[in-house]
Amino acid sequence: MRYLVSLALLFVSCLSFGQELSNELIWGSPTFADYGVAGFQSLSDGKHYVKTDLGNDGPEIAKYSIATGKKVETIVALSNLKFKGQAIKVSDYTFSTGDQKIIITSDEEAIYRRSTKAYCYVYDIPSKKTLKVGKVGDAKISNPSLSPNGESIAYVRENNIYVTNLNTIAETQVTSNGKINELINGMCDWVYEEEFGYTKAFEWSPDGKRIAYLSFDEKQVPEMRIPIYGDLYPKLMTFKYPKAGEKNAIVKAHLYNIADAKTVNLTTNAEYIAKIAWAGNSEELGLITLNRLQNQLALMVFPYVNNGKGETIYTDIETEYIEIGPTFYFGFTGDKRAFIITSEKEGYNQLYFHKDGTQAGVKISQDKTDVSEVYGYDAKRKRVYYQAAGKKQINLEVYY
Repeated sequence: MRYLVSLALLFVSCLSFGQELSNELIWGSPTFADYGVAGFQSLSDGKHYVKTDLGNDGPEIAKYSIATGKKVETIVALSNLKFKGQAIKVSDYTFSTGDQKIIITSDEEAIYRRSTKAYCYVYDIPSKKTLKVGKVGDAKISNPSLSPNGESIAYVRENNIYVTNLNTIAETQVTSNGKINELINGMCDWVYEEEFGYTKAFEWSPDGKRIAYLSFDEKQVPEMRIPIYGDLYPKLMTFKYPKAGEKNAIVKAHLYNIADAKTVNLTTNAEYIAKIAWAGNSEELGLITLNRLQNQLALMVFPYVNNGKGETIYTDIETEYIEIGPTFYFGFTGDKRAFIITSEKEGYNQLYFHKDGTQAGVKISQDKTDVSEVYGYDAKRKRVYYQAAGKKQINLEVYY
């Protein structure tokens, strides 16, 4: 049985209030402004959430009950977030699995549309201690990601992947061949960021013992040069930018083992690797690959013990184009190779469940509706929560 909550898209009608649309009304007033909760994040216990509040000591990260909406406690006042006596100017924060640590980014700087680099700190809630991530002077890092076991944090610095052990504070360099405008490790190139909508090109295994990552060889990609204005004299920015028909970066996938520092190179021969995800355990990695025309999708699975060799367990072929964007979803359910994926093979963007990790799947979304977003999969209840257009296309509804 599916339950739904109607999320009708309400458009404010000024005419009903006797008002006429104007630039001042649209841009100079809060009439059409959206509303949100600053710093909102759901905690892993499923019972609480956090948000940025104004407390007795100024801005703070506060914990609230989902059931009652009431404040439970102040986790930390932002004024108390310091490193070596210096206050940390918080740009953003995320909680670790288990909610015992907070990854804090500071002085965040944009790279492209979605990618950023920043100073990074880890705040340990029980001990109230703060650790700065990275060992090279004041170099900023990108995509900091705590391991599921909370022991280490991985990140990208100047096109290479590093791991810092939070117990010993020892930094390990995972890759060493990264170079600006030549080769990127663990972070997407401009094409992936724009077309596929993601920037972090590495994933921890569920047990925190391995890292799967992508590398992008950009040496043969043509360069674009654009002036960056702001100072008295503009600066020239040079980056790799493949226009239609030009050479793309050569993308490859790798598995790095934390214990022995060994890397296994995976064999794909794919033009694009659009998604990386660990299967129901830490022994198999899944890759979503595409051809250059982006009309042939394949799911490949690589057992760690196979020394880089994988097998294709699912394909989706369209006559025109397969959209890999905000409406595309792929994820393993945690039960061996079982997975859920979206497909437009019946004319609508719908969800399919593949129980045994095979080609044949069962449609699990509402018939003749387009799935617009997947919120996630609840492994305990075996439910996937998603958003889809209702019978009236102006309505978006939530289903499971």
